[in-house]
Amino acid sequence: MVDSNFSNVLSYLAADINTINVANTVSDYLETENVNSNDKDIQCDLLTEDEGHRIDPTRLTYKERIRWHLKEFCYKTSSHGIPMLGQAPNLTYRIVWVCLLLGCGCMFILQAVNVVERYQRMDKITDIQLKFDTAPFPSITLCNLNPYKDSLLKDVEAVRKILNVFDNVMIRAGKVNSEEDEIRKLAVNNGKKALETNVSRKKRAGSATSFEPAMSDCNCEGDESNMECETDVYKKPIDENFACLCAFDRDSGDAWPCYPRKNWEEHICGYCDDHSYCRREIKSGFPNANQLCLCQPINPFCVAFNNATDILKLWEYYGGVIDDAKIIESLGFQVIKFF
Repeated sequence: MVDSNFSNVLSYLAADINTINVANTVSDYLETENVNSNDKDIQCDLLTEDEGHRIDPTRLTYKERIRWHLKEFCYKTSSHGIPMLGQAPNLTYRIVWVCLLLGCGCMFILQAVNVVERYQRMDKITDIQLKFDTAPFPSITLCNLNPYKDSLLKDVEAVRKILNVFDNVMIRAGKVNSEEDEIRKLAVNNGKKALETNVSRKKRAGSATSFEPAMSDCNCEGDESNMECETDVYKKPIDENFACLCAFDRDSGDAWPCYPRKNWEEHICGYCDDHSYCRREIKSGFPNANQLCLCQPINPFCVAFNNATDILKLWEYYGGVIDDAKIIESLGFQVIKFF
């Protein structure tokens, strides 16, 4: 039954369609263009290609081929923003991305032009290197690893000399930037000795110090009304008659003020405090001290004095005349003269 029906269909097709005429007609129009592009090859491409990325561009028209290449560039480029331009869903997104890309492109061009201009200016490049020299470590280091008493340690003459030189260097170096030196310089420049005296008195009166007259080598500058003397307690003066007389404090090692011996005069002071600082007038509320003292008119300052004892000589008190320069150099310091 089925075979008979199939035979009927074949007989019907063969009866109604002239196969030879159809073949001749097709052969006459092999190059006929189809505006809908529905020929066999294109239809196969549309069915087998992956969203247009594998289309053979040679089969496209010129405009479509340009458009296809632009899309391929947008999809495959690593430039930021361009892939987003190719994937924009509508015209608004494309306009936004075009504006952003144009702005970034303009900034890139400006930077490139700026780099070229700087290169053409041939600017000089200055290389500054800061070099800090390492401070020399002292050649001699005193390490108190064992509990020695300071008084017993100074019984050794060599150690006492080294310690005295070290203390003197540190004291003189500290005086350079100390407030006392600033006040002294101000007094020398402006002739205001009273200012220096008052500050020095307050400073010394507030500490537990005791003064005594002592002789020292010195270098004085200025006239008698405006004189400033710098002492060297370790140096023995060439002539002791021209040495300076100072108010010396054994605890701090401070010898100041210092003036030539001829400028100090013996007087009877009406008041002396516990630190042997005196003044000639009697202080209100205190009895008359009737204390022998040494005073000088340059910087009104008096110190208690006992004429029964010899005046202390600082170069002997500090261990005699020693070679300061060699000891200072061995300690790692530079020999600097203080004026």
